[in-house]
Amino acid sequence: MTKSPYVAIFVCEPPMEGYSETYGDFGDNARELLATSSEDWTSSERTVKYLVSFRGEYDSYKDELEAVHAQIREDVASGLIRGVIMTGSVSDSFNTSIPWIAALDQLIQETLLPHSPAIPLVGICFGHQLLARHLGCKVGRNLPEHGVECGTTTLDINKSELLAIEDSPFDANLLHDRLNIVEFHQDIVYGLPPPASVDSLKTQFVCLGSTSKCAVQGIITSSGPLKVFTVQGHPEFTTPEAHRLLELDLKKKLIDQAQFDKVTYNTKSLNNQGPVLGSAIANFLTTHGKYT
Repeated sequence: MTKSPYVAIFVCEPPMEGYSETYGDFGDNARELLATSSEDWTSSERTVKYLVSFRGEYDSYKDELEAVHAQIREDVASGLIRGVIMTGSVSDSFNTSIPWIAALDQLIQETLLPHSPAIPLVGICFGHQLLARHLGCKVGRNLPEHGVECGTTTLDINKSELLAIEDSPFDANLLHDRLNIVEFHQDIVYGLPPPASVDSLKTQFVCLGSTSKCAVQGIITSSGPLKVFTVQGHPEFTTPEAHRLLELDLKKKLIDQAQFDKVTYNTKSLNNQGPVLGSAIANFLTTHGKYT
């Protein structure tokens, strides 16, 4: 059967014990975000998931990883892949000693970036940091005094700049000066792409917004050929999913009881506006992926 054009979802974290049994993997969450944000994305044929992340020794997954990357390259070359979403992960995006991350770096540089704008690129959390690194941004662990940012969090949004983007994917009726988005990260992007990258890519970027713990909550093309939309937070996580992940973070001692209580209260109290960003991501993929 001939494939239809689709958006490839790179699942950057294998199924997570204690979470995925109920809510699916992070690729399922991303797919559901698109489907709930736009009627145009309800068809399962519009997206294909690729597991690009693995646990264990390299030799145990080498063949599977190479097969996945070969299929992606083939479908990029044939024009079937019309967009890419890179999901979150518990791994550090800058840890290139992990073989699957090094392989993903190579895929981005050799296959994906040369095909943009035909292939718009979306990054969520880990994916945001990974793409930002390839745009020349500094990426690393957050300052100790900031630590982990988690649970539903209020972002200050750069509304006027986002609405001024060429073919802006944002709906002026939905986008406000503040948005409540689920967050789970301790690594950050320290700034927008530097002038050298902007000049070489011939592309300008704007920052989605900020919080007190993280100044760059996303990077979006404002003009130019490269089409990138990244989000530090997790618009794909529903409130029940966020609660479960907070419980797992507490169990793993990534956060203490005091922080758990605080962010659990925020997550319960604040209206989760992830679908606002989900709608913008869907519009971005539809516009630049040349779907009709």
